[in-house]
Amino acid sequence: MKNWLFLLLGLVACSDNEDRTFVKIINDSDQVFDEVSLPLIDGERSFGSLAPSDVSAYRESPIPLSNFLPLAIRIGNDTIPPTFLYTDMLPPTSLPPGQYTYEVDLHLVDSITHYSTQLLNN
Repeated sequence: MKNWLFLLLGLVACSDNEDRTFVKIINDSDQVFDEVSLPLIDGERSFGSLAPSDVSAYRESPIPLSNFLPLAIRIGNDTIPPTFLYTDMLPPTSLPPGQYTYEVDLHLVDSITHYSTQLLNN
């Protein structure tokens, strides 16, 4: 009887995760990100500080995701704006629930540092 109970609880826990979306971040730059977060209407999801090549833990995302991830990245006292590419201007394709990894890199555009994200195949 106990075995059936554990099996049932396991199935319920797995099915709950199938309807949720999780994100992790890879710092693909040579700069330390003092804070990386996903801004939300009611606050933010923090990924913490990420040194170059660091990978964050998965964090749940309550918003639909696409190829571009709108992050708030702070280096020192500076908040880094995103670099908008032509592909970012296209209507986003919503990703189904699951686990997603985004690489984040920095670029110098007109003497201003910007970030870009790349969705990796999971």
